Amino acid sequence: MKKVFISRRIPEAGILLLKNHFDIDVWDEALPPTYEQLVERARNCDAVVSLLSDKIDRDFFDRCPKVKVIANFAVGYNNIDIIEAKARGVLIGNTPDVLTEATADLAFSLTLACSRKLISASRNAADGQWKTWEPLGFLGQNLRKKTVGIMGIGRIGFEYAKLMKNAFQANIIYTSRSKKEEAENVLGAVRVDINRLASESDVLSIHCPLSDETANLIDIEFFNKMKSSSIIINTARGEIVDQDALYQSLFTGKIFAAGLDVTTPEPLSPEHELFNLENCMILPHIGSATLEARTSMSLICAKNIIAGLEGNPLPYEV
Repeated sequence: MKKVFISRRIPEAGILLLKNHFDIDVWDEALPPTYEQLVERARNCDAVVSLLSDKIDRDFFDRCPKVKVIANFAVGYNNIDIIEAKARGVLIGNTPDVLTEATADLAFSLTLACSRKLISASRNAADGQWKTWEPLGFLGQNLRKKTVGIMGIGRIGFEYAKLMKNAFQANIIYTSRSKKEEAENVLGAVRVDINRLASESDVLSIHCPLSDETANLIDIEFFNKMKSSSIIINTARGEIVDQDALYQSLFTGKIFAAGLDVTTPEPLSPEHELFNLENCMILPHIGSATLEARTSMSLICAKNIIAGLEGNPLPYEV
């Protein structure tokens, strides 16, 4: 019987589906496997369900030649050397679409939390500092009819822009490699260059993939062009933002607030200086963390592996 290694415990629906077809080995530890542990468990397997924390590179393929299908439990796949996989005939699948709404909803939640200073207000109450109603206490930003910039208006970016448009009558601007007619027709979105995105956005939400082009794209020069009242939201990849520049911009008041569901590295040390800022909210990468989304992701991974090992096209192939 063919064997599948699952590098973390995922929702049971996907595991049960795979158990009906293959011999299953699930990593049950609280922390992800090290690279060597990943290779050791995968080298005698025909397929792997991987997470973003799993590095799948040339060395992995050299040492795990039996692996013919990899199903990444994520939309992104920057943890996998796609070119090397293609050269070796290894099929790679991901989990698009099913986490679109969950991630967009979280970006929306971060926007609200940052705009109304919910972090510092909650800390104030929990620390016993709440003495009276303060007319000048925790004054936030009104989001209505503000300009919302979207960096990468794919599925998630479009869904987030739609939420902001419907809730706050936001004006939508965006950057993208190509014109997005649906966003322009449905939302009245306007495509702009990176400089206009920085200077005009009251809220900037990052939804582009990580690449050589986007790594550290949000740097100190970008922050210097932003409004002092601006809010930046990142639910994409931590490496897109220069964190040192982000800290300086938040600490000095160059921007108003930041909401991060992703950092670099992950997890971010609790001693990191960003955690000391009351205008920065950091979450432990929970963008897709709804029961519905994660269950669907597990089923998609299972279906990708079943199809690949049975010699059929992957339903969700990269």
